[in-house]
Amino acid sequence: MSTTTRSIATVQAEIEAVRRHLHEAPPHAGSGTRVALEERLRGLERELARRRAATTGPGVR
Repeated sequence: MSTTTRSIATVQAEIEAVRRHLHEAPPHAGSGTRVALEERLRGLERELARRRAATTGPGVR
């Protein structure tokens, strides 16, 4: 993971971009394109959940 801090909005925008690419990718895209996009989407969704938890977790006002 990058050492730079990304905002929730940035991660959400990247998720939407990956979803668009997934929608546009043919079902049998070569070279594991769909698999790579699906893995990226899962990683971004985990990152978004962590960022949201960090802003709403215990001790955060």
